[in-house]
Amino acid sequence: MVIQVITPPAASLLTAADTVLRQHLHLEADESDQDELVSDFCAAAQSKIENEIRQYLQTQTIRLTSSGHSFRGARGFALEVSPITSISRVAYLGQDGAEIVLPDEEYRLHQTEIPNLLLTAREGYWPADMTASEEVRIDLEVGFEGVVAGIPRELIAAIRFLVAYWLINREVASESGFEEMPHMVTSMITPHIFWF
Repeated sequence: MVIQVITPPAASLLTAADTVLRQHLHLEADESDQDELVSDFCAAAQSKIENEIRQYLQTQTIRLTSSGHSFRGARGFALEVSPITSISRVAYLGQDGAEIVLPDEEYRLHQTEIPNLLLTAREGYWPADMTASEEVRIDLEVGFEGVVAGIPRELIAAIRFLVAYWLINREVASESGFEEMPHMVTSMITPHIFWF
């Protein structure tokens, strides 16, 4: 299964303007010479933590691409991402290579199991030409509510801590390498890992 971001979050979750991070780094309000680096580290830390916990923090649209063979003989397909808010589109490539979009009434999102499932709404199974397709595309709306208040506080703290750790230790890292994920960050994010 391949995962691709179709519509990224509207804005970065944390930037150099974050007051808590600035306080931790002892940066004054008028100090801006490191703002670009701090903001880049914020984006990198968020990406690192999202990859570690297998969850998307901010609202965005992603596409899962899989072989139609995964749907053969099954009514459901495991969606190995989290948290999912909705399915926006399911399509597959026909034998002629043209994209065929399934009508909304032919599938549904089943959120009572982990991982969530894409279920066929038909009696029986998925369309035969879909199960024979080389490529099925599922577009999903994912992410916590897209505002800092909707994201678990421990994850925001973990991003801030990781950014500070990377910034403070960047010279040491260039000389001898350093621990990529400090134990404190690992302990903050472990309860939020999406296991499937």
